[in-house]
Amino acid sequence: MKKIVLSVILASFAFWSCKDGVGPSDPPVPKTLCDSVTYTLMVKPIFGANCNIPGCHSQGAGNVDLRTYTKSMEACQTKEMKKSINHQLTTDKNMPQGAPKLSQRNIDIIECWIAKGYPQ
Repeated sequence: MKKIVLSVILASFAFWSCKDGVGPSDPPVPKTLCDSVTYTLMVKPIFGANCNIPGCHSQGAGNVDLRTYTKSMEACQTKEMKKSINHQLTTDKNMPQGAPKLSQRNIDIIECWIAKGYPQ
């Protein structure tokens, strides 16, 4: 009788610990770059280092102000932003102007932010 009770307990434990094939040792699902993009953590630093420099968009050059979340969101709602950071416009409208193209990672971050609906 003790063996039956012990077998039932062990079988029950094994069944509950394997529920849906998910156990405590399963690794977490990693987030992609697009899953974690926000303005404050990822987009603002890119704009700060490459766009909001003296004489550029920190002073509203070209009627584009990238100093705040709201102003950045408004600027990115145009199709021109994607084209300009991908250097698909005329030379004087490609950004950052007079500097090398942003890294592909930074471009991806901005494009993901736009595609995700501008999370703050």
